[in-house]
Amino acid sequence: MFFDAFAADLVGRLPVNDGMRVLEVACGTGIVTRRCSSGSAGADGHGHRLNEAMFAHARTRLPGPHDAEYRTADGTSLPFESGSFEAVVCQFGLMFFPDKAAGAREAFRVLTRAASIC
Repeated sequence: MFFDAFAADLVGRLPVNDGMRVLEVACGTGIVTRRCSSGSAGADGHGHRLNEAMFAHARTRLPGPHDAEYRTADGTSLPFESGSFEAVVCQFGLMFFPDKAAGAREAFRVLTRAASIC
């Protein structure tokens, strides 16, 4: 409930369109991923974090045709090829990364050339 307004603001700043691949790093309960995936544009949302228990909650909150993919991963070593996403978002997680510079490098690595980071 506390993070809902922040999630709405973040997603509102992201130019989401059909089929756009959005990665939310350190996604918590998946509120931003959920908003990206369930919007009218139907972005392909992917949420990643280290805590599997949070995903159990996130998966119960997103039924329907625009399901997001949630996967346990380390934000400083993402399991994706370079250029895999049109946008990378991280609402409040970067502050918890043990190596923030490595997290930022990974976010930029997985972005396509004409992409954005929030």
